Amino acid sequence: KPHPILRQKLIDHPEWGLERQQAYYKAWADSKNGFLQDGIYNDLFLQSDCMVFDSVSFTAEYLLMNKPSCFLTREDKGSYTSFLNEVGLEFMEYHRKASSSRELSAFLSNMDSTQQKQIKRPQNFSGLSRDGTATRNIIQDLESSLPMLTFE
Repeated sequence: KPHPILRQKLIDHPEWGLERQQAYYKAWADSKNGFLQDGIYNDLFLQSDCMVFDSVSFTAEYLLMNKPSCFLTREDKGSYTSFLNEVGLEFMEYHRKASSSRELSAFLSNMDSTQQKQIKRPQNFSGLSRDGTATRNIIQDLESSLPMLTFE
């Protein structure tokens, strides 16, 4: 599943353009070992056996599926955990990591039905409040982090 803005970014890129972008998407759509998902991803999550991704938001969202997952890392990106809060760090712990095709192949080679049953997801997130709206929770967090500020 490409990022929603990738299509236009590739068209606008001086080394890509429309023709190369279309060929790229066609290669994914015609793949024997995969398919192109270009819309919303709810069904993709539900129908998947596992997920390989590089989306930090998926570290939280895919946990709900209770299925094997692998987060793609790159050495040139540095520590992915350096910009995560306490809850984000906890989410990241529940996913395998791969920074090479060898590590990704190892993850995929070890996929079986028993692995799915062994996936454990967090039962309690002490850093998350379930009271009020998300906006209210963010404001409360900001107020407690920065007591000199108040938000109305």
